[in-house]
Amino acid sequence: MVARTSTTAARCRARGLVVRDTDRFVMVMGPGTADPLKLEGLARAVWDALDRPQTGAEITAALADRHGVDVDALRADVEATLLMLEAAGIVVEPPIVVEAPIAVENPIAVESPIAVENS
Repeated sequence: MVARTSTTAARCRARGLVVRDTDRFVMVMGPGTADPLKLEGLARAVWDALDRPQTGAEITAALADRHGVDVDALRADVEATLLMLEAAGIVVEPPIVVEAPIAVENPIAVESPIAVENS
C-alpha cells in the first residue's frame, strides 16, 4: 500500500465550520479549533480552491497557471498549507459516496388489512 500525501489525496472543506468571508481574508472556526483561523494569501487561495474536492497537485497546478508561477516552486507551499488546514480539522478527506442501485431479489407482497367490497 502506498501512503497518500497531501498532493495525491483529495481534500475538501470539513462540515460544521463557522466561516466569515471578506474581500481580503477568510476566518474559519471548526469544532476542533479554540480560536478562528485567519486565512489570507496562499492559505486563502487553497481554501477557495477547496470549494470542491481536489488533490494538492490539482490545486498547485491551478494556482501556478493562474499566477504564472512554476508548479515546482509552489508545490511545497501548497502541501504545507494543506497539512496545516488538516491539522486544524477544517480540511478533510471527502466522504466516500457510493451510488449503486438497490436490487430486490424477493419482493414481498403486502396485502391490505382493509377488505374492500364491490357494490
